[in-house]
Amino acid sequence: MKAAKLVLFLAAIIAGVPAAQAEKSIRVVRERFANGEAIKLDLQAQEQMGKGDLTSAARTIDLALQKDPTLWLTYFMRARLFTLEKKYELAIQDCNWVLRKYPKFIEAALLRAQANAHLERYGDTLKELDYVIRIRPHIDSYARALQARAWFLATCF
Repeated sequence: MKAAKLVLFLAAIIAGVPAAQAEKSIRVVRERFANGEAIKLDLQAQEQMGKGDLTSAARTIDLALQKDPTLWLTYFMRARLFTLEKKYELAIQDCNWVLRKYPKFIEAALLRAQANAHLERYGDTLKELDYVIRIRPHIDSYARALQARAWFLATCF
């Protein structure tokens, strides 16, 4: 029974485009061979970010990377942390890593668009949002992409 629960373990991550909304979660099904300890640490880091404890979240993410340096979710959590710390270039690098490993993870594309907007790379931001909208992901991600593009067009162009 415990093994079945572990296989069905769902990792909670952000649902909104703004990285500051760490308390909102979406569900992501855990990779088949991913390290369960690393995922638990990722969830702990998410809670710490939600409470504004970025220093503890950074330490927890570092531990998760030590447990499983190949888990895409940990890199996404670190990208979220980098965004909260206004380290947008590092956030983009981690989003790129995530999207190479798991190209259908729309949340990483939306976070990368947000980081590019903060760096005033408006062409890259619009290209990313248009791509997400064009592929028509799950309705929730699609709605967030439409909302982000509308906000972007209203405020940056």
